[in-house]
Amino acid sequence: MTENGSRAALGRVVRRVGGEDVLEALVGLAGSDLTTLQLELARRRAAALSPAAVLERYRRDRFTAPAAVPFHALRRVEDVLLDGRLRLLVGRCARSVRSVASQVGRPPAAHSLSRATAPQADQLALRATMTT
Repeated sequence: MTENGSRAALGRVVRRVGGEDVLEALVGLAGSDLTTLQLELARRRAAALSPAAVLERYRRDRFTAPAAVPFHALRRVEDVLLDGRLRLLVGRCARSVRSVASQVGRPPAAHSLSRATAPQADQLALRATMTT
């Protein structure tokens, strides 16, 4: 959609929901409040749909389409990626603690980051990660 087309669609929707005042009220909401409103809108719209309507939407709505990959295959890929990220994170944390401990001349068991503020600990861990 072009910029002009997008603006025209926005104007049409704003007029339909009650005008510019409604849009300004939404703009003024806190992010969490806007999310709450969006979730409720999604719940109400989903509750109003029949299974047949969902299938019809797949056929005609450009924003919805069946997945090209079977769900179980996608889920397996997610599991593998998340497991790999977790292992990478644990490995980096262990290296960071060893690196910080070696910088202060104490073995890792004797060293504690508990006295460091959170930003200091983050910076030490980042520095250690960058050097390993």
